[in-house]
Amino acid sequence: RLPLDRWAEQLTSIRPGPSGSWRAEVLVRYRFDGDRQDALVSTVLDLSPGLLVRGSTTTPLPPWEIEAVRAVSGDTTLVVGGAAPHVLRRYADEADRAATSVGCLLNQPAPRVVLVVPVDWDQARRMVGAGVGRGLAAVTTSLEPADGPAGPVRVIADPGVLAGLDPQTRTAVLGHEAFHVATAGLGAVPLW
Repeated sequence: RLPLDRWAEQLTSIRPGPSGSWRAEVLVRYRFDGDRQDALVSTVLDLSPGLLVRGSTTTPLPPWEIEAVRAVSGDTTLVVGGAAPHVLRRYADEADRAATSVGCLLNQPAPRVVLVVPVDWDQARRMVGAGVGRGLAAVTTSLEPADGPAGPVRVIADPGVLAGLDPQTRTAVLGHEAFHVATAGLGAVPLW
């Protein structure tokens, strides 16, 4: 249900555990269609003696862990989430308008925005990590394990806050985040 252009898994370690169990660490690399670089997630798998997965922990929480996940593409955006298709389409249209405005402001093509809309704040927090407080409509972050190279930039939304905004305010918030996406590789950016 996600438009993946690339998927690769690399076993980075495996250690014996108690009673014949195993703990495996796996690095997953993936790209959505249109990404220019891989996103990385680190997964720890707890395996039974028969090598069945008993549990797993993934850092950061990847988009495919969103319940009933689906994707909607806009002209320059991709919206991934568990909301109803018409809600994701509305967000894609608003993010397209925001990205187009940012492109015009910076005199460059509209940035490609990937907006991830988890099911709730708790899930969003597990995608962006520590340091981001509840109440923000959206935040721009790169998705990668803490010790890995920077991955592609994503906009992670708090679905409750984002849904509570009127369309104009939501487009302004998405424009703010699209500006961060467009300038992510520049180092220093203007203060707001």
